[in-house]
Amino acid sequence: MLACVLFVASFAGGGSGGHAALAGRARLARARPLASTHEPAPGQFAGDPSLPPSLLANAWGAADTAAQLAEKLKGCSVHLIGHRTGISSTAALAFARRLQGSRYRFLDLDAVVQQLLASGADAAARPAAATPSDAELREVEHAVLEEAKAWSRSILFAAGRPASDPANWAALHQGVCVLLLSPPGASGAGVPDELWVEQADVTVQLDGAESPDESAMRIASETLKALIERPPQSEEWRKQRDAALKERGIDPAGYDSA
Repeated sequence: MLACVLFVASFAGGGSGGHAALAGRARLARARPLASTHEPAPGQFAGDPSLPPSLLANAWGAADTAAQLAEKLKGCSVHLIGHRTGISSTAALAFARRLQGSRYRFLDLDAVVQQLLASGADAAARPAAATPSDAELREVEHAVLEEAKAWSRSILFAAGRPASDPANWAALHQGVCVLLLSPPGASGAGVPDELWVEQADVTVQLDGAESPDESAMRIASETLKALIERPPQSEEWRKQRDAALKERGIDPAGYDSA
């Protein structure tokens, strides 16, 4: 599992204002390398005649699709939304693996929010068995998404409630927003929120019979197709991201090469 390290500045005070301050200072520092999605069997390599040509062709095709997508994205982040299911979660992580070679990193919004809440100023005052209120969760989710406006080369898995809040869509649209539809009957699946369908840039129907990597390539190919069909929109995403960086005194060119 990809682990993210957040640098969190300490702050005084508690309550909802404390959560906003904490989330506002969250920064993605680094991510551990993701494991390869295809580990070769012992003795198998590109020149091994025992490796089926069809497997090699599929691997090369998948790598080419991922590379083309990364080129079209031009550093813009990808925001994955939809119901949080086992199928969508594993597909999201496999998709991030496919873009790892282009220096994309993976973040699960829910995990980030839980980490921030656990380290908040009022966390110690909350009973051990108590859970944060909906208001607390929404506030921190919104603050993290606002911070994410300036992130580059990130795969943000923001499944579930965050995309159902209209207040979050200004931030979600700073990247390419992909709606993942899990197959009916999958645990956690359901009818997608109308707002998701209306606002998503790309909609991908996942197939529960596919491997995670096959689902990842479905996401990559359909996102690539959408970007090719709507090139001006991809340029607009980049302009919005660059503008957000400049407002914070950050050079977009230097940010991408970092």
